[in-house]
Amino acid sequence: MSDDPLAPWAKRPPYLQRWIDPRNGAEHVYYRRAGVQKRPLNAPWGTQALADEVGALAAAHTPKPKPEAGTIVGAIREYRGDRTRGIDASADFLALAAATQLDYERLCDEFETTFAGVLLEDIDAGYVLKLRDKWAKRGYRAANLRLQVFKNICKGPRIRAEIAGDPFALIDKVPRPQNLGVANPRWLDEEFEAALEHAIETHRPGLARALALGRWGGFRRQTICSVPRRARIWRDNEDGVRERRLYWVTEKKLVLCDRREDPRLTALLERTEKMRPRFAKNVASLTIAFNSYGEAWKKRALSHAVEDLVAALAKAGRCRPSLTIHGLRHARGVELALAGASDAGIMSQLDHATPRQAAEYRKQAERLGLADAAQDQVDARVTKLRQRRAARGQQDKS
Repeated sequence: MSDDPLAPWAKRPPYLQRWIDPRNGAEHVYYRRAGVQKRPLNAPWGTQALADEVGALAAAHTPKPKPEAGTIVGAIREYRGDRTRGIDASADFLALAAATQLDYERLCDEFETTFAGVLLEDIDAGYVLKLRDKWAKRGYRAANLRLQVFKNICKGPRIRAEIAGDPFALIDKVPRPQNLGVANPRWLDEEFEAALEHAIETHRPGLARALALGRWGGFRRQTICSVPRRARIWRDNEDGVRERRLYWVTEKKLVLCDRREDPRLTALLERTEKMRPRFAKNVASLTIAFNSYGEAWKKRALSHAVEDLVAALAKAGRCRPSLTIHGLRHARGVELALAGASDAGIMSQLDHATPRQAAEYRKQAERLGLADAAQDQVDARVTKLRQRRAARGQQDKS
């Protein structure tokens, strides 16, 4: 029996989703199946053409390879889990941020096809090296991400000695090409001030607030888009003085942020608060930064807005064209290091979970200081030589 009186088939085809748009009554039919991208169907509901279209898609479907013991596919399922087979995800996978899990899920889907039938015992340093060199054709970032996910997948089998030794020990990451220059260079103060004023002059206060959060707050792009207005609180310090603080748990690393707000950031936010537009029945955005519609930024949209802003300023000769939104965070880190902040202090300001990046900021600050000190020595030597030559000239005249 059919579950729809209009359907000509004896039994409703599987993998169908039907949705009626309440705004205009339009009907939408989709084909949905595990491991297959959702796609719309053209034939109307209840027709034989729709049944034939679904049948053709089902016949062309290639099921995922079954996870077999001793194979990479089995290790992938063990790492990220598989609900259809009752396999729980590993603790390492569950510890990742939600956004990172989504990225790793996509790569695991890719790997299940790439490594179908490959045994764990076949993995050695030479095999990993060939993989890295093959992935390098996609770009250094894509290659390094795949190498990291593959290393995570192989962790369990390595512990159980299903993979001999450590095939990743001698494999370095794909280096960034030299012609690309430094990744996310830090913004200079004059470049940032030019961008800030340009955003306000072009009636984009929400973009100015996003720039200020990156430069004076040291926030990541994801945090800039989502940090709520309620994260800004008032609290009395130990001396009983009321001060503005930032308090919330960061999205990426789940690190507690509890620090005094930079006065420059406070002034900019107060300056642009009255410029906040309204949306959705005059409801204000719940985030600190906002787009031109008064809504919270999307990550990609914010990146595009900053790219357009940098391009306009670079054309006018007011900044370098290679600046990115993440470079604002680097500028904050170097500023903290130049001010004498310790690695722990930089970690607390930038919400780092490890001291690795803090040490990099301190290294950049030390290089700047050493470079200036070396130039001071050169200037002193040039001045001394000039004085000696002038004195010798006076002696010769006399």
